Amino acid sequence: MKSKYKKVDDEPEGDNIYDGEDREEMVEEDELEGFEDGFMQGYNEGERAAKCALCRAVLDVDFVEEEINGKVYRFCSEDHAEIYKNRLSENMNEEE
Repeated sequence: MKSKYKKVDDEPEGDNIYDGEDREEMVEEDELEGFEDGFMQGYNEGERAAKCALCRAVLDVDFVEEEINGKVYRFCSEDHAEIYKNRLSENMNEEE
């Protein structure tokens, strides 16, 4: 059975959904919906997205921000912020 999906390398020039300029053209030509473009932007930028300092989960709009030792950290929950601070203080105590 032949797949209806093509590899990125097989895409004809100008129809690469992974390329920002091509996606923009596809939206203008009604070949791609705006929300699909937004999804692909998020997909492409996922590696640079803000992540929880403890569990590395990509942060949603609701997150906890703590300044610890002069550095700002972001967490997915208050629990993860507390766990992180406890581990940090344990490590500092072990070093003494």
